[in-house]
Amino acid sequence: KEDLENNRISLKNFSLLTIDEAHRSREKFANTIVAKNYIEFNKKGKILALTASPGSTKAKIEEICNNLNIEAVEIRTDKDEDIIEFIQKKEIEYITLELPEKLKFIHQLIKDVYKERLEGLKNFNINKPISSITKVDLLLLQKRLQQGAKSHSTFYGISLVAQLLKLNFAMELVETQGLSSLNDFLNKLSVEETKAAQAIMKNPNIIKAKDLCRQFLEESIDHPKMEKLKEIIKETINTKKDSRIIIFTTYRNTVENILKALNSINITSIKLVGQKEGLTQKKQIESIKDFNSGKYNCLVTTSIGEEGLHIGEADAAVFYDHTSSTRKIQRSGRVGRLKPGKITFMITKGTRDAAYYWKSKKDETRMKGILYKMKEAPLNELRKQKNLAEF
Repeated sequence: KEDLENNRISLKNFSLLTIDEAHRSREKFANTIVAKNYIEFNKKGKILALTASPGSTKAKIEEICNNLNIEAVEIRTDKDEDIIEFIQKKEIEYITLELPEKLKFIHQLIKDVYKERLEGLKNFNINKPISSITKVDLLLLQKRLQQGAKSHSTFYGISLVAQLLKLNFAMELVETQGLSSLNDFLNKLSVEETKAAQAIMKNPNIIKAKDLCRQFLEESIDHPKMEKLKEIIKETINTKKDSRIIIFTTYRNTVENILKALNSINITSIKLVGQKEGLTQKKQIESIKDFNSGKYNCLVTTSIGEEGLHIGEADAAVFYDHTSSTRKIQRSGRVGRLKPGKITFMITKGTRDAAYYWKSKKDETRMKGILYKMKEAPLNELRKQKNLAEF
C-alpha cells in the first residue's frame, strides 16, 4: 500500500493479483486500496482472493467481492470430494465446566448493580425492553449520545452507559476468564479518575465483590478452566514430550495468568501478544522462532496468533474462550495442516462462554450456506472479466 502511495511500484504490468486473508478487504484496509489501484490501472488484470472466513452474512461477503471486483465465488470444505484426500484429521474435544458457586455469588453482586443501572436507560428512548439490552445496544446508544447535542442529560447518559459497559465486562470476566482477570480489572478501575469508574467502585456490592475476589484468590479459588487447562497440557506432553500446543485467549491479562499457571508446573511456555499489548515486533519474531524450534511446548496468544504470522503447525490447540466465527475458523487453521491434530474447546455451562461458542458455530454454518448459493449464482454473469474468489 505504502509502495503504491509513494510511487515505488506500479501494478500496470501485472496480470494476476492474489490476495490472501481476503476477509480483511473492508473499508480502507490495505487489501481494498491495492485492489482498487490494480483495477484502475490494469483493466484486463485478474484477481484471485482467498480466505477461510469471509463473513457470516451475505452483506459482508458481498462487501469483499465489491471491494475486490470479484465476480465468481468458489467454496471448498472438508466434505468436498476433490480435497478430502488432502485433509488431515482433527480430533475435536469439548470440555464443559460448571461455574463454582463462589464465582456465581460474585457475579450476582455485579449483576445486581448492572440491572439497577439499566433502569436509568428508560429516559433515553430505548425501543426495546430494558432486560433485553445487549452490549451492542449500549455501544450504539453511546455513539448516539456522543454525537448528540451536549446537555446535562447527555453527559449523565454517557457516564451511565460507560458504567454499564464496564459492569458488563466485569461479568464476562467472571464467566469466561476467572477471578484473577476480574481482580486485575477492578484494581485498574480503582485508580481510574473517570466518573463512571468512581461511581462503580463506590458501590457497596462492588466493594464486597472486590474483597471476596481477593479473599478467594488467596484461598487458591478461581475459575475451573485454569486447573483443567493444566491437566490438558500435562496429559498432552506426557503423551508426546515434544508436543507444540497453542492456547488461544481473548485478553492479554489472561495470557499472563495462563503463563504463570503453566510455569508453576514446569511447562515451558511463551507468550505472543500484539505490539499495542506490549510486545515489540522483534520480540514477537523471537517468540515464534523459539516456539517453532521446539524450545517451548506452549504458545499462549491473543488474536495476533490466529492469522498472518508464520507460526509452525501445532499438534494441538486449546480455545480457552470463544469469539466470532471468523476467529474460530482462523484459530482452528493452526492445527491439522500437514499432520493430524487436536482442538480442545473449553466451555463454561450456562454462561456467555457457551453462548459465544454456539453463535460462532451457527454463523459458520450460515456462512457456508451463503457461499454455496453464491457459487451457484455468479455475482455478475454479464461482466466479461472473470475474477475469482475462493473460500
